[in-house]
Amino acid sequence: IPLVVTMLKDGPPEQLQRACSLLQTLSTQPEAQMAVAWAGAIPILVQHLNHDLGRVRVEAARALWSLAQNNMDNQTSILQQDGLPRLVALLLGGQGEAKEPALLLLLALAQGHEQQDNITRAGAIPPLISLLDRMELRELAAAVLAKLAHEHEDNQSAIGAATGAVPKLIKLLSDESTSIRETSAGLLHALVAGGHGKNVMLISRSGGIRPSLELLKDQNPGTREDATGLLSILATNADNRAVIAKMGAIPLLINVVNDTDNVAPAARKHAATALGNLAVMNSSNKEAIGQAGGIHALVKLLSDGDALVRQRAAMALGTLCVLSDQNKSWMVEAGAIPLLVEQLKDQSSKKPAVVVLRSLAEENEVHRRAIKELAQGDLAALLNL
Repeated sequence: IPLVVTMLKDGPPEQLQRACSLLQTLSTQPEAQMAVAWAGAIPILVQHLNHDLGRVRVEAARALWSLAQNNMDNQTSILQQDGLPRLVALLLGGQGEAKEPALLLLLALAQGHEQQDNITRAGAIPPLISLLDRMELRELAAAVLAKLAHEHEDNQSAIGAATGAVPKLIKLLSDESTSIRETSAGLLHALVAGGHGKNVMLISRSGGIRPSLELLKDQNPGTREDATGLLSILATNADNRAVIAKMGAIPLLINVVNDTDNVAPAARKHAATALGNLAVMNSSNKEAIGQAGGIHALVKLLSDGDALVRQRAAMALGTLCVLSDQNKSWMVEAGAIPLLVEQLKDQSSKKPAVVVLRSLAEENEVHRRAIKELAQGDLAALLNL
């Protein structure tokens, strides 16, 4: 390795290219990554990102990507050597072959809030959005943008506000490529995660609801998961609730809830959340969800093996039973009472279960007695019936 690093320092372009390629091949294991870094390769490779010869720039970016894979020390070293401005320059430059390894390296570097900030400050967002138009690079560009937006409100705002970003992503939701649909849905979901109000409105007004609904029928579980998550947040907007329901979302969301064989727990959680959000202060949607079998589907989720799924199901039922005697009756018919009493023992589901049980007992002596028979001791005290 020291000999290869020596070759990397100076020499004809063919030698530099060969040395970069060798270092990429060598840096596939953690021990080798450390050895290459200790030999002083990273500062030289970062310098070569500005080399006059395009082929050297490409191989240097590939070697740095290999060194950065799952290695926080090497990622930090690349950043400390001012690697980000050079990577952004590669995204902006004319040579297409260098853009792919630059994107891969940015994807590896975008770990944690500080790194997300550094990449954004280096000016990465505009060229990344431009690359959404490049057939061979759009998936990687969207993946980097999703990493930058993950739990980062400022980056969510910056990406959402960038000219053309959201319309481009909405268009990609209908792409022929399964992986493109999944990556684009994941990025749009990341842009609204946490309830980012401006992005919710932007996606809705840009026509994002209908293609998101179509993805609820997608055969790819990851795509369905992110599309369901996106819709659950879009449904927090009062105006969107009527639009989403009118476009046929309710039966599609119930299908996701019921499809335990092909749907991940996260998708069932999002679907339950979406049904609950659609019912907030919307009596028409409450009625439609009940009539479409949504109550029975949500009650069934109270037995799900995932605690968060059970919690969201209980929360949705809490919304659906407000001022709806018919939905309450359907809940009891579906066997909700014993399942909800069982949820009183679960810290994550206890609070929403209390809400539903109290609502079921309100002005209904039969329900009250049934609940009191099952909820004994401390559980009864929680309900205060």
